[in-house]
Amino acid sequence: MSADQSWRGKPVTPSSYVADDGELRELDTAHFCAAGALLWHEVSGGEPRMLLAVERRGERRAKANFLGGKRDSWAETPRAVAARECWEETGYLLSSAARAAIEGGARPVAWAPQSKFALFLHELDPEDADLVARISALGGPPNPLHDSTLERVESVPLRCLLDPRWRREELHAFAGLQAAAILPAVRLL
Repeated sequence: MSADQSWRGKPVTPSSYVADDGELRELDTAHFCAAGALLWHEVSGGEPRMLLAVERRGERRAKANFLGGKRDSWAETPRAVAARECWEETGYLLSSAARAAIEGGARPVAWAPQSKFALFLHELDPEDADLVARISALGGPPNPLHDSTLERVESVPLRCLLDPRWRREELHAFAGLQAAAILPAVRLL
């Protein structure tokens, strides 16, 4: 086992939780495997929307996932991984302000112990309101060199996350675990 993977197989807390202060429990911070963010924004005169990565991972059809990914090194914090992965999966178009906000203290954070995934909730500022359109303008997958499974990033009404059937049919199974963990915070939006 390499030094960069020394966290694999370590025990985690027995249940999912949402930490309103944005902090994971110490054990989970030390042994997380991946992190991401549920990026959402208000639409003028409309309902809140979230950005999702649409990926094909062996399924007949692509399914949605939260923006995020794996830890690259033992030294990376959950927030640093979430900020980096969101930036990479948006084709490096996510604003530096959003990356700094995620890395500096996005709140709350949801922990899904089965996947060792930390999911931060972050409201995008107006400068990122057109992020999906800018990604689409790239004319293909946002970052084919970083992630060959990522087909596109799309904007979906945030209320979809509250629908168990939608979660079951539209999200990857592992994203369903993360969705279940973040639901208490989403319901408050």
